[in-house]
Amino acid sequence: MIACALAVAPQLTGVSTDTVYRTGPASLRIVRTNGVFFQSFIEKFLLFDQPPAVLPESAARMGLQLDNVPDSFDNVTELEITLPRDLDADNVFLFTWDNSHVSTLTDLIWPAKWPKLVPCPLVELPDALARN
Repeated sequence: MIACALAVAPQLTGVSTDTVYRTGPASLRIVRTNGVFFQSFIEKFLLFDQPPAVLPESAARMGLQLDNVPDSFDNVTELEITLPRDLDADNVFLFTWDNSHVSTLTDLIWPAKWPKLVPCPLVELPDALARN
């Protein structure tokens, strides 16, 4: 089994949402509403204070291609990623973590419960969001 987890959590409580748009046969764009990427403690810790230029190499280690590398980590609300397989392949599954039940650190750590994983619907990219 091959699996990849993308750690994206702008804050502890579930006030932001991610919409995943299909941008090609194997590519997608994650758009975050009411939050930004690379702001949480977890994301900063995983970066080990490295600049955004390290992101493509990090993605490549997981077999992913990061299609839009930000110049800085400030106010990043979209990520574009190409997967190594077609999104319609029988062995490709996308999930998001529903943290709407989290309002304090205690909700996340105690009692220890498995996070709610929900199937991630792919949304067709509207023309207004398409890049030329």
